[in-house]
Amino acid sequence: MRKTSYLTRALLVVTALSGGACVSLEQAAPLPETLPAAMRVGTPSQLALGREIYVTKCAACHSVEPVRKYSLAQWEHEILPEMAEETNLNEHDTAAVRAYVVSVLKSPVTEG
Repeated sequence: MRKTSYLTRALLVVTALSGGACVSLEQAAPLPETLPAAMRVGTPSQLALGREIYVTKCAACHSVEPVRKYSLAQWEHEILPEMAEETNLNEHDTAAVRAYVVSVLKSPVTEG
């Protein structure tokens, strides 16, 4: 009985902790082609690269955070410089991530 109680509590804790993370990858990091063309900053290939880096390199250390969770100022002055340094991104890749983030932030939030 004690083992069952422990497992039940552990399952409840895991469920509670993951409950706030019910955002799909497409909601957290929208596909570039779903963003309005007028809001896109950069070429389609640059935006695709930026998203790929965002969902792979960032997810190597922590879960993928929704792009819109942070302001453009936070991205440009805090997050991108720090993460580019920590992940050893070159200027080309950093520019791709920046273009992707800016495009997402400029785009209206869509229901989905």
